[in-house]
Amino acid sequence: MLGEKKFPVFLFIILFIIGTLMAITAIANFFKVSLSSYIPYIAWIIALGIFSLILPKKSGELFLNS
Repeated sequence: MLGEKKFPVFLFIILFIIGTLMAITAIANFFKVSLSSYIPYIAWIIALGIFSLILPKKSGELFLNS
């Protein structure tokens, strides 16, 4: 499931995503920015975190092999 990731890296990425989401939400609420304005950015942050967890660190040459 986690590719070649170790558990501390998995935990760090999850905590980083949660912390970033909390910070963005707090800043947006302080400046009275509507949720619909920054939800796409939150979705990108979550997607990048999931991709960094799922995708392997080492990539192969799938299409270059004969």
